[in-house]
Amino acid sequence: MLMDHTHIEQSDLIDRYLMGQLSVDEQEQFEEHFVDCAVCVDRLTTTKDLIQGLRHVASRQAAERGAYLPAPIPWYSRYRLAPKWLALASGFLLLIALSAAVIMFNRARLSSTQADQARSDSAAWQRRYQEERESAELAGKKHKETEDELGGRLNELRKELDNNRKKAPSELLPGSGGRTITPQANVPIFLLNSTRGSDPPSATNNVHLPSSPTNFVILLALEGEVKHLDYHMILLDDRGEVIWQRGGGRPIAKNSLSVLMNSSLFRPGYYRLRVEGVGAGAGRSIIGEYYFHVTKDL
Repeated sequence: MLMDHTHIEQSDLIDRYLMGQLSVDEQEQFEEHFVDCAVCVDRLTTTKDLIQGLRHVASRQAAERGAYLPAPIPWYSRYRLAPKWLALASGFLLLIALSAAVIMFNRARLSSTQADQARSDSAAWQRRYQEERESAELAGKKHKETEDELGGRLNELRKELDNNRKKAPSELLPGSGGRTITPQANVPIFLLNSTRGSDPPSATNNVHLPSSPTNFVILLALEGEVKHLDYHMILLDDRGEVIWQRGGGRPIAKNSLSVLMNSSLFRPGYYRLRVEGVGAGAGRSIIGEYYFHVTKDL
């Protein structure tokens, strides 16, 4: 069986060979190997010299102890190292201590950095939460103000309708273009809020109309500031087809528009009223979309 260096190192054959701890077969196989192996011969010589040196140092120290220490020598003093070996051992221990100190310092610095980063992230999240909370409170306040204004305008329209019902049938009403209009009592008024999303079945605005043709008013709650020159309204059915549109709209109050319609224009189903703002360059932008569901009496 041929020996290789891996087996020699794992089995510690060189030290065991020098100490005479190999069996006859192992000794013969090892000797056959290192005869032709310069590496093993070199290591064998080095190890042998080291062992002999240690034995020489140990014997010399034993002689010195015999000369200068007549008292019995404790067992732990028998293996005391020479000054140069003691210096090497001290240097090695000092190197280990310095390495441990460097490792502990790096760990402490890393922990401090991680703690600072965690505190910074926590502060950033707190600032973001506070900003979002203030933004939500501001939006809620503006929405409440718009609802209050629309409610007041709705009451004003109802009062105007009540006054119109008291006028003579032949009296000219404002905006009639000189035509005689018979006042209509109990004109329904529906307040529509802008609908989020684009799914008509999700519409929360309901418009219930009588079966006979009648006029009714749609009051639209605009979102944002009123800053457009003109407002264009487009009415679409549930198939997306335009069934009515008109421009020239003007807000009747802050953030609100009104439109007078007739029930004969509608059949039961879902509808969408789109409001577009016209700017100085005649460009349009969508202000809001109002989905509503129309039902009629049988």
